[in-house]
Amino acid sequence: GEVSVFDGGPRSATVSARTDAVLWVIDGLVLMAEIRKNPDLVSELLRLTAGRLRWMSAQLEDQVFESVETRLARRLTFLLQTMGQESVLRISQRDLAEHVGATREAVSKVLSEWKDGGVIEIGRGRIKLVDPEALFEIASFGYV
Repeated sequence: GEVSVFDGGPRSATVSARTDAVLWVIDGLVLMAEIRKNPDLVSELLRLTAGRLRWMSAQLEDQVFESVETRLARRLTFLLQTMGQESVLRISQRDLAEHVGATREAVSKVLSEWKDGGVIEIGRGRIKLVDPEALFEIASFGYV
């Protein structure tokens, strides 16, 4: 919601927590006062904003130019990497579809093909990575 601090418009993002969470709320007026006192804060906020813009541009480019299979492989690769050594991802097909901008049916079809190809194992609300190299190939080049 930091965009609304700068342009005065409505918040551009909404978030929901699946577990208990601690939130920090920084009033826009307080933030602007801190920026006036500490100009170095502006460069950090610009770096953060530019990083998010780059990420959004990449997401939009993927959405327009990449297949559901490639987008799904990239998202699964990202999610699994953030988990460290764990190779089981607990997520619904509906949630995955929302992540990649596809229908649940399209995601289900791709996951079934990967299961048949030995890339993953599928369970209720979970995906186990069996062949990381194959998933990486799909994510990088759009095919195995």
